[in-house]
Amino acid sequence: AMNIACRGTRCVFFCVYTAGDSKRRLFAETYTNGKWTLRKVPGAATVDPRIAESFGESGAIACPTTKMCIGVARLANDQPVAVTVDLTSARTPHVTSLPVEVTGDDNAAAMRGIACPSAHRCIAIGDAYVLSWDGADHEYDQGGWKSFAMVYNHGTWTSKDVPLPAG
Repeated sequence: AMNIACRGTRCVFFCVYTAGDSKRRLFAETYTNGKWTLRKVPGAATVDPRIAESFGESGAIACPTTKMCIGVARLANDQPVAVTVDLTSARTPHVTSLPVEVTGDDNAAAMRGIACPSAHRCIAIGDAYVLSWDGADHEYDQGGWKSFAMVYNHGTWTSKDVPLPAG
């Protein structure tokens, strides 16, 4: 499944292409003035092959204005990122690492969605299955699934706890 976000007559979707070296790379496809343009996303040389279609499957794209769109996903190093695309120019998309705070030794965070009521405020959501290690190469569950939210406020992303049900 692919997801697309538009504002006015401008749109963006994120896609993964496999290069000649068999590595999957993240790109942004933008639609402006009746023309599609492919843009390589810097710092996202490779995408986690387990979730290579994470942008499309998670619906994690928002366009708060006719000038910009923001997507969230996870890279091959399990780092959650936000990718900002300027729809008014051919500038390279901007990648920001998200400071997700989920405790545990193995807690690959997956980004699941984003909403942006304005260009300066967004909320992204995600989850992680939290595991820890006992030092003898045995993993143990440390609370299972944890949800989290990331809040974007005038250029800064911060991690926010999301309450879990009791029991």
